[in-house]
Amino acid sequence: MRRFVVRHNIDRFESQLASATDPQDRLFLQSLIDDARHEFAGLEQLWRISCPNLGISSGLGKEGEEILDHAVQTYQADFGTLQIWNDISSSLCLIAQTNFDNALIECFPETREGDDTVCASALKSKSMVSVSDLEVSDLFSSLAPWARTVGIRSVVASPVVG
Repeated sequence: MRRFVVRHNIDRFESQLASATDPQDRLFLQSLIDDARHEFAGLEQLWRISCPNLGISSGLGKEGEEILDHAVQTYQADFGTLQIWNDISSSLCLIAQTNFDNALIECFPETREGDDTVCASALKSKSMVSVSDLEVSDLFSSLAPWARTVGIRSVVASPVVG
């Protein structure tokens, strides 16, 4: 859904730029367009950025994004990620996300067993891990500052193994 919104914003800003006459307005709109394109580049085909050696096809990557978007809507979550196991790096690689900004891609492109994250704990236990409030939990203390800036209080990670 976020990709749709960002694409729509780019179109809207470009339309406004085409009719803008004030030089400062034009600079401001161009800045908005540049920022939105940068964000869109991070959102579009994330799997090619975070795990290019996996060779995920465009069709499979888009299908993963659609499955994630559907899961986020079904469970009425605010955010979501989809990660896939990479045998080469022995890590989970981020291949799709919903409603995060590009900071997620920079902070968590890969998750390894032993990382202080909910996903790493689910990877290790091969079972669902849930934290209802990161602010009061003793678990995943290094994750709390990042989650606080994003606006996340609870996290659920469910591994699918097969």
